[in-house]
Amino acid sequence: MTENEMILLHDRLYGYLKKRHEEDPTFGFDTQNEAKSKGYWFHLGHLFLVLNGRAKNIPCFRIHYQYGSSNWLCSIDDIQGQNLIYKIKSNEFKLEQPVELLNNLLLALGFSKKGYWMKTFLIGDDFLQSFDSFMKNEFNEIRAFFKKKLHLSETEKDKTTSEYIDTIEKQKQFGHVKERYRLLYNPSIPHLPFALSRLEIIDFQGIKHLVIDNIPADTQWIFLTGNNGYGKTSLLRAIAKGLVGDEDLVESLPEKTQIYVNGYNWNEPFSVMTQHKQLIAGNFQVATYGASRFRYNNEPIKNKKKTYPLFSDDAPLIYLEDILIKAERAKSEKREKNGIIRFDKLKQFFLKVIPQLVDIKVEYFEDELLTDNYQVRYYEKGENGDVYEAMPFSDLAAGYRSILSIIGDMIVRLSAHPKNSLDDLQGIVLIDEIDAHLHPKYQYELPKLLSEVFPKVQFIVSTHSPMPLLGVPKDVKSVVWTVHRTAADGITVERLDDDIEIGRLSANALLTSDIFNFKNIFARGATPDTIESFNDYDRIKAKNKSDKLLELKQGIKDLNIKL
Repeated sequence: MTENEMILLHDRLYGYLKKRHEEDPTFGFDTQNEAKSKGYWFHLGHLFLVLNGRAKNIPCFRIHYQYGSSNWLCSIDDIQGQNLIYKIKSNEFKLEQPVELLNNLLLALGFSKKGYWMKTFLIGDDFLQSFDSFMKNEFNEIRAFFKKKLHLSETEKDKTTSEYIDTIEKQKQFGHVKERYRLLYNPSIPHLPFALSRLEIIDFQGIKHLVIDNIPADTQWIFLTGNNGYGKTSLLRAIAKGLVGDEDLVESLPEKTQIYVNGYNWNEPFSVMTQHKQLIAGNFQVATYGASRFRYNNEPIKNKKKTYPLFSDDAPLIYLEDILIKAERAKSEKREKNGIIRFDKLKQFFLKVIPQLVDIKVEYFEDELLTDNYQVRYYEKGENGDVYEAMPFSDLAAGYRSILSIIGDMIVRLSAHPKNSLDDLQGIVLIDEIDAHLHPKYQYELPKLLSEVFPKVQFIVSTHSPMPLLGVPKDVKSVVWTVHRTAADGITVERLDDDIEIGRLSANALLTSDIFNFKNIFARGATPDTIESFNDYDRIKAKNKSDKLLELKQGIKDLNIKL
């Protein structure tokens, strides 16, 4: 049984039992619970049906439910039966021959052995119908029997159950619980395989209490904008901690911190809560990257922390050269296996994301002085199409090295899970300052290129540039969270792209919008009347040429008049 199936079962059972209690206040139910924060209203595999609510240690039967391929198995186990026999045997109840009476009753009701009963229920709505039949027949007979033998009141209200229902109703109003139910009961909501739908952060790195609701789950790009020091990195780190847990890092979560995340994981709705020194049990495909990303090593991926690159400036990425060499050697030696990334697919990714690269080759050199005879060579082309001489990774431009390193590291991390594949890569990727080291033209192109190569990956990135926002393809969904910070409220987030039509704005207009709040984009000393009205430079040049021609014609005209 999956976690979501369990939650839906709990909700249906709870609704049914709550209604029974409202109709008959003497009927009660109870539970030993471990996960109310997720929507579990019963202790994973069982609930307690109360025979009378007069005391805390009340006689009850524990109902177990087990999920099969085509049915539910519901049983009353002998542990509670023995416990009930023991209570009946005690002097307090003063019953004559209670064990025999109980056994005879259980056998008469169809129990297969002493203190044990099992019944098969069909999956679906028939489950509750069958369960209702049991409650109205066998359970009522058992209940009536013990009320008579134990001299229990027929009219006494079960206050414990009423209090339990009140507690559940309050918990069902928690934002993360409501969101999970919303996703579970609306399976047609558009979404990516991995995506966020709600975020709540309490007491973390300047965030006092931040709630972000109604995140479209089919959004591939979430951009964070805001001034330096306003909290974009803190927000990314909180998301990373929420999805992965409090890994053993240089910076652990404070004891008061709570992070709630809702969304989709392997296409299934999820709700997780992270606290101090708590790891997430869920298997989330996550890769995270800080603003500094030029350190590398080739240690095994399993020895790395998922969130470390986002928390430390000296965090190394997976060494790209090592990835490519291993892939090429596996190809040349005809030993493609699980876990060995295909070289041709890797190269295809890199050439697509860096259009200036025309080829990547792993070459072998016969040289006794070299400890590793395999070297990777990159071939670039110029604006006129000329192919330059091959160069090593270290000689590539900083922006190219940054993007290639992230993509290589991301591919290794996300494809490490057996359910993921290089041909259908899925996951959530967090990048701080995605525009760092990149020319504005490439900042503009990168979202389009990444969307084409990784259409099922959700990217959550911070940026100081308007170009990535403008570069998202028209058919790809994106949202913009603008981060603010005040002493009174701490770090807050405002979504402005609903009010600002980014697709209709130029870079200058976007810079002066509330998303970037850059009010003066003129050269220092310039005034509005000296600034060209056109945004396109070619049109400005054409206008200047036309103005000069008009000036020349006017000069000739004035000269003719004088003559």
